[in-house]
Amino acid sequence: MTHVALVGDSAFDNLVYVEPGIDVQQQLREALPSPWKVTLSAIDGSITDDVLEQLEELSEGVSPIVVSVGGNDALQNMPILSEQVSTVATPFAVLLCRQDAKRTA
Repeated sequence: MTHVALVGDSAFDNLVYVEPGIDVQQQLREALPSPWKVTLSAIDGSITDDVLEQLEELSEGVSPIVVSVGGNDALQNMPILSEQVSTVATPFAVLLCRQDAKRTA
């Protein structure tokens, strides 16, 4: 295990948010011992559906793979998540129906 990949969204692809500070991939490079390699495959704005493509682009032998995703999915569903509900399960049921509809489209 000498090659870690960062996959997902801006939690890892965060340079534009921390400049002139140090982004996540650089912090990881500085923390890992030699000869570890870090690959940034995460892309700011990505959603869960984008992760498979990011994984497919990784070279063989990458391990471990660290994933951070879901924040942009939540942002896309803010109207649903902001509605008044009578139970905690209601918004999850709505999201599940929405996901099922997306899969069959």
